[in-house]
Amino acid sequence: MLIEAPVNEIDSAVAEARASMDAASALLLDGYKLRNEVDVFRFPDRFFDKDGAETWRKVSAIVPTLTPLGV
Repeated sequence: MLIEAPVNEIDSAVAEARASMDAASALLLDGYKLRNEVDVFRFPDRFFDKDGAETWRKVSAIVPTLTPLGV
């Protein structure tokens, strides 16, 4: 799952997301809470997945050529 929040609110947003995930798994799994892991990226850092690097390169090259809708 990916969440976004203002930098000054990210820690509480992460806590809320984790609590929601705990509640959902407990509801569906008779009280059992699935383990979850968190990686927080704060600007200017960002998530990087080497498996998606080629796709990201292609998309990044195309984006500047796009025209906004309605223009």
